[in-house]
Amino acid sequence: TVNASINEGESYTLPNGEVVTQAGQYVTVLQTVAGCPNTITTILSVINTTGGCYAATVIESNTIQGNRKNGMPVIDVRSNTAQALGAPDAVVVNVVNFYTLGFGGYLTVKFDQPVANGTGNDIRVHEATWNNTCSNYPERAEVFGSQDGCNFLYMGEVCHSGNVAIPEEMAWIQYVQIRDISNPASFAANDDGFDVAGVECLHGAATNLVMADLTDGTLQSIPTYLPGTTKNGNQIPLSRRNKNQAIGLPGGAGINFVSLGFGGSLIGKFDYVVFNKEGLDVQVIETSFGNPACANYPEEAEISVSKDGVTFSPISEICQDGSLDLGSLGWIQYVKIVDSSPIGSSRFNGAADGYDVDGVVDLHACSNGANSRMSNKDNITEPDAEWTANLYPNPTSDRANLELVDLPIDDLITYELFDVTGRLLESEKHQLSDGRINISIDMKHLPIGSYQVRVISITGIKVLKLIRL
Repeated sequence: TVNASINEGESYTLPNGEVVTQAGQYVTVLQTVAGCPNTITTILSVINTTGGCYAATVIESNTIQGNRKNGMPVIDVRSNTAQALGAPDAVVVNVVNFYTLGFGGYLTVKFDQPVANGTGNDIRVHEATWNNTCSNYPERAEVFGSQDGCNFLYMGEVCHSGNVAIPEEMAWIQYVQIRDISNPASFAANDDGFDVAGVECLHGAATNLVMADLTDGTLQSIPTYLPGTTKNGNQIPLSRRNKNQAIGLPGGAGINFVSLGFGGSLIGKFDYVVFNKEGLDVQVIETSFGNPACANYPEEAEISVSKDGVTFSPISEICQDGSLDLGSLGWIQYVKIVDSSPIGSSRFNGAADGYDVDGVVDLHACSNGANSRMSNKDNITEPDAEWTANLYPNPTSDRANLELVDLPIDDLITYELFDVTGRLLESEKHQLSDGRINISIDMKHLPIGSYQVRVISITGIKVLKLIRL
């Protein structure tokens, strides 16, 4: 099989001497000197050089060349990024008229004008491979599109030359990034990955220049939320089951997180892809009251990531907040968080509800807003669980019991009793050791009427009405 290309208006001579000018697949059968049939398949591409629409600029700051399989740099003659611009030249064996990405390398190019999202495929990546097919020389690349040169969406994968489509979220793009994903194991030591000969738009300049309604830096949707339970097996309170509290920047007033519950899970999606870059890539923000050490409050989670929201790769297990590296993965768009908190830990009271997701942040976000503001948004002022205060019997003519349960393990609480005029009658402080207490309130000596019981915890205040008969 022979891959060949000509410019529009040129001709190509097939192995049997036939001259053709149209793109297509041509099968020629010749006889060897021994009389055996020899089939040669020629795949011919015709390049439109008049009125074409091709990438015109390389964004060098967003371009990294990989190495050859043997770890050595790509040779100079194959490292000229200008060879990836404009209309591609015809592929000629031993003629270098392309730019080589190197294994794992990537190239970002820009069109002179925004290019349209039309019907079907929108972008063609022209690759140069000498006398080989994808099956025996699998040079592959993933292709991404962007409106601003920084926030990208995945458009598809190509092997050798191929077409991809702009995602429906974007009416147009102006930047294309091509990332080599060739498997080095399929190549010889000196081979150097995907070769870019040109990037072509297939529907011309865009007329609808509306920007995509997308947000960078943080999760923007929660496709899946499967809540677990509290430690005592109850349902998580409704106020802590709002999955959308994991969307956007962490922080905010009140309960601004979603509780997974013990054994619960959540899948969140970024609007744009998150690329694997130098250093840590993703930050998971968890809410623990008072910012305790992990040993004192071991809210833990297993983190997996995915490109498509279907196939996930585990990357880490974290306790409370955690910064993560994507490892060998080139990019992701989904994060899965599964609670793995030790439900038997004595540090959790019965109402404890596992890992609390306050937000997930792309540490390389283009706007820098998510990363720079993240450290000021970690909420440590909300209780880790819903505690309760019960009065019984109520009304009473003799004595009432004030039962407090599911408070923080080491809470210092204040109990106060007021009459109907607001006069303080009793006040006591109690240091807790297990998150619960029962206080006996003597009412025999008090006049018949209405009273107010107030409980002050480090996590908040509860006020209850008590009737003396």
